[in-house]
Amino acid sequence: MIERDPALLPGPTAGQWQGRARLVFAASVGLLLVTLGALGFGWRPHPVVLIVPGVVILAGFVAWIVLGESALRRMRAEHDSGYSTTLDVSEIDLRDPRTGVLVRAAGEPPVQPRQEALVWRMLQFPRGSLLDRSPRD
Repeated sequence: MIERDPALLPGPTAGQWQGRARLVFAASVGLLLVTLGALGFGWRPHPVVLIVPGVVILAGFVAWIVLGESALRRMRAEHDSGYSTTLDVSEIDLRDPRTGVLVRAAGEPPVQPRQEALVWRMLQFPRGSLLDRSPRD
């Protein structure tokens, strides 16, 4: 059993709720891909048989939304308590989601610097190329 810092609110942290939501989402998407792949490779079951994975996938997506809402409520409660287990912002303490150990105190710079989204970086042209439309220095 992992010792929890008493500074944490009782119950699962927002980071733990997020982890559970990601796990359920990944399982639902995995089952969807396996089912669609099997259909694509010639599996032709009776239509009633497709109801079972369909219901499980739908229930997984509903559970993902419910767990995400639980994480969001916990994130707000953690923010009101002066710490976070998910977001690395300099205004509040950053704590480990499982143990509650202080990772970064409030007022210090974030542990990981902000970066542009990967997709945005992929869509930009290199500086100085013929297609670059950024203002010239």
